[in-house]
Amino acid sequence: SHADWEGSIHARLHVACEDCHAGNPREVDKGSAHQGVYGAMNPRSTVYYTKIPGLCGQCHKREFLDFQSSSHYRSLISQGTGPDCIACHDAMATKVIGAAAIAKLCGVCHNPGNRNLPEVGALARDILSRMAGIDWKIAQVREKLKVAGRQGVNQSKASGFLNLASRELRDCKANWHTFQLQRMAARLDGVDSLVQKALDSLEDHKAGAQ
Repeated sequence: SHADWEGSIHARLHVACEDCHAGNPREVDKGSAHQGVYGAMNPRSTVYYTKIPGLCGQCHKREFLDFQSSSHYRSLISQGTGPDCIACHDAMATKVIGAAAIAKLCGVCHNPGNRNLPEVGALARDILSRMAGIDWKIAQVREKLKVAGRQGVNQSKASGFLNLASRELRDCKANWHTFQLQRMAARLDGVDSLVQKALDSLEDHKAGAQ
């Protein structure tokens, strides 16, 4: 609805109705203004569900590129049964799903009743929780590095490990829309290891400085 759009990030970024639904707001005649606008269930509509990823991808290019490599996208395009962007993020008043809600959302399709990879929801929840936890750990170690720097402790090696961990975590988050959860879990193991190496290196230098 228009009310949903008014309070949305799309409205704040000046993404208007015609950017997604077609039409021409400069026309005063109703028919001309709505030229090319169809109901969402009409395959000719720009917001027909199989067209949604490509539509969103005009702005969200990285997410769309990753989503195209997912089984969700392949199922959506080849069979018309996979989720589109709206299934998880809603339409105009979009949202980003957190760890607390992701298992229930995934469970709509992935559940013991239909035997469609019922473990996916719990795995997705665990991955998002781990990402948040690693974010927190990186912030904590970065604060320790600042303190060590003020104390004259050499933290260059630790900083290198931590910067690499930050880049890897950002990349892992960016790759979320591939939905390759097992691969993400393995990558997070590596990020965790880098954070620990940063902390260990810092402690070694602090011990050597005493």
